[in-house]
Amino acid sequence: MDNKITIIKILNGQKPIDYLDKSLNSGDEYYYSISKEDTLVVSSHNGLECNVVFVIFEKNDTEKRDDILSLYIGRGNICQKNTWWVINYKIKKKIDSPFVIHDFISNSELDVRNDFESYSYVNIEVAPELIAQISSILQPLYEIPYVPIDQQDYPEIHFEQHLHPYSQFNSHCLRPIGHTYPQEMRGEYQRDYERIVHSKAYRRLVDKAQIFTSTKGDYYRTRMTHTLEVAQIARAIAIGLNINIHLTEAIALAHDLGHTPFGHQGERTLDSILKNRLEIIQAIPEERNFYGGFKHNFQTLRVVNYLEEKYVDFPGIDLSYQVLEGALKHTKTVIKDCVNCSDDENCSEKCYNIKEFLPIGEINHLYLEYSFPTTLEGQIVAIADEIAQRSHDLDDSFAAQLLTTKNLIEYLSLQKMSELRERVANIESEVIDSQEKNRQFVDVNELKHSCIVSAIINFFINDVIAISSRNIKNFEEDDLYKEQHRFSKRLVSFSFNGKILCDYLEKIISKKVINSPDVVQFDSRAEQIVSGLFHAYYNNPKLLHKGTLRRIFIETNSKCENAIDFQNGDHTVVKKEIERIVKANLKELFNDGFISESEKNNYEQKRKILVRSIADFISGMTDSYAINEYRKIFQP
Repeated sequence: MDNKITIIKILNGQKPIDYLDKSLNSGDEYYYSISKEDTLVVSSHNGLECNVVFVIFEKNDTEKRDDILSLYIGRGNICQKNTWWVINYKIKKKIDSPFVIHDFISNSELDVRNDFESYSYVNIEVAPELIAQISSILQPLYEIPYVPIDQQDYPEIHFEQHLHPYSQFNSHCLRPIGHTYPQEMRGEYQRDYERIVHSKAYRRLVDKAQIFTSTKGDYYRTRMTHTLEVAQIARAIAIGLNINIHLTEAIALAHDLGHTPFGHQGERTLDSILKNRLEIIQAIPEERNFYGGFKHNFQTLRVVNYLEEKYVDFPGIDLSYQVLEGALKHTKTVIKDCVNCSDDENCSEKCYNIKEFLPIGEINHLYLEYSFPTTLEGQIVAIADEIAQRSHDLDDSFAAQLLTTKNLIEYLSLQKMSELRERVANIESEVIDSQEKNRQFVDVNELKHSCIVSAIINFFINDVIAISSRNIKNFEEDDLYKEQHRFSKRLVSFSFNGKILCDYLEKIISKKVINSPDVVQFDSRAEQIVSGLFHAYYNNPKLLHKGTLRRIFIETNSKCENAIDFQNGDHTVVKKEIERIVKANLKELFNDGFISESEKNNYEQKRKILVRSIADFISGMTDSYAINEYRKIFQP
């Protein structure tokens, strides 16, 4: 590894600069002739190959200093050519940004006027931090080792032989990266399941609220318990339809990995910030929904496809497209498509930019032309999520004493609700009969509530299996199925009455629970914490966790010119860079001629990276972590 760096200063306007530009543009090697004054320094390093930096400067005699205008960075080696010494070089990068130049000077402690001997233009230094900085600039970006879709080949596995032909089989699996090693007894969807279970995002679900905060007690559901209940219901339906259980459960475990702390209010707050309904960030008015918006099912793709870091060769955990599509479409999806939008003049920005959430992979494998999952396994999870929400939100409302058994029976008094009302009434009768037989209960109301919730789940599972079996049997295979083994219709569904009952229960819960003072107070507090944290992080990104700061630098370095490391950069440079990213009116600076169009675009991209990274950080928090972070910043 290099432990030295060659620094050469050149006065602005001199001829060698022309050759530096030629080397930069062509990639060819040129040489720099060493003056007599530098011969002794250079000859003692004969054969040295290392990074080389040409510093272009102009004299500032008024302030008795030399000002650096630009840097040319490349690789070079010292050798003797005939009777004189030269440095052969290839230039890889030119830097004009004052911020990056200032950062370079700070890291190198370079003083162009005083660090060189009189009439000397070459200096050879040992500077580990500077060498690391230059190496990161010169090093080509890492290329993820993708396996092309047509080369991904996963064998059939034994247990799938008994599944319904409409299942997704191991051989149908496709991955964004595909860097796996197929195993005879371990299917790809089982591998997806295991990767999800071992992810950080999955563990964090244990302390993310569903509707009620955990401070109300440990009885209420969290995102984790909700996820497990969805998986149980989905598994029961998959067994009833003889569909692939491994894939179904993998989708179920993944479906809420992108959820925020504080339930849907956390999600709504982040979306409002990114769409500038809450004025915290600098908007980019020329492009609608510039930051892409925020919704948890979209964020799930970003979490598993990019943010999780488990493998040396690639970011994310490379879940199959089958799991990605199922997770994305378990709830409503509205994809940003300004070209074909019918609401162009009165844009409500209710869409989400899928490109911001799937940085790796091919979007066409998500079948976005269909608003529902094109696999039966994905359709099963989507409907299981509805069933789980109706049942456990009802259970939580019983626990919070916002609803009683008597209330529920009254709500189900309509004729079309008779089947479900009878089941609930029968539970009441069974409990009374048991009490008359001297059956002792610890908490009779809690028992009734548990039985009611169980009955509702059972009712909907049987309803879905019955109607879906008929739909599957009557399905006429079309081109999508024949070519892709995917489905252009929803085959997994409620019966007509089942759908009415499910929607009606949602109305009851909304009326009694979602609009209750407890939930309204919780949502208000959630908005305060999430918006407060975002405001603090946006205005002072150095408050962010070191991992997030590192990710910002890596992403900025890969997408933008002149990336500044917020953690390790010079304090003055970092402060100025943050000021421009966060607060500058980039359009105004461009119109007034202070920055070029490329600089404007560069800083817009930097701002987007920062905003998106803050959203990633906050959405990944548990409720407790978010509360503690808020207190640490605002209530020290």
